[in-house]
This record gives sequence, structure tokens and C-alpha cells, in this order.
Amino acid sequence: DPHYVAIAINAGNLDFEKTKKVIDTYNAANYSVLNLKVMMQSVAQQQIIIIGSFADANICKSYLFRMVNEQSVSDALKGINFRNLLGTRENLNVMINKNAMSTYMEFMQQYYLKP
Repeated sequence: DPHYVAIAINAGNLDFEKTKKVIDTYNAANYSVLNLKVMMQSVAQQQIIIIGSFADANICKSYLFRMVNEQSVSDALKGINFRNLLGTRENLNVMINKNAMSTYMEFMQQYYLKP
């Protein structure tokens, strides 16, 4: 199933266009063959940056682990309280619509991040 990285903004003033440019530049330099899209999704007060799609969970997880160490992306999110997530569109949508971030974090730890 296609998977996505999601950056859920918990607090702070996100400049989406600036952040999108930074992520697009990073993706073009490192993942151009994947043709990744960067989108904003807002539900109630929650803003979520969606990056994808990735062919499967392993490619998505690899991208996430590399992206969190990318200085330009870190700089773009400075001053923002956020959580990095990954999952299928369906799983992410359920989490967003039910406002179930902590439950989803537990699911993600068990399903995706166990060695």
C-alpha cells in the first residue's frame, strides 16, 4: 500500500510555503525519482504536512529517518512543536478525523518502528 510521511503541527506559526520549498528542494536533491508531493491538510485546528506517496512502509520509514537529520528541514520547522508520523492515507485519515494522536503514536511504534 502507498505510505505517506505526515508532519503534524501541534503549536507554532508554520509558514507552509517556505517549509514546502525547503522540503521540495530536499526531495529534488535526494528523491527526485520518487516524484514526491508536499501538501497541507487542515482538520479543525490541526495542520498536517503530507509528503508522498511512497511505494511501501520501508521506503517511507527510510525517508523519514533521513529527513529528520536534514538541517534545512529542521531549520524550516524551528519554533514549531510537531510530530513526525508515517502510515497509509487511510490510517492517517482515521487518526486525524478521530483526533487520536497519542493512540496513533502507540500504533506507529508497534507497527512501523519496532526493530
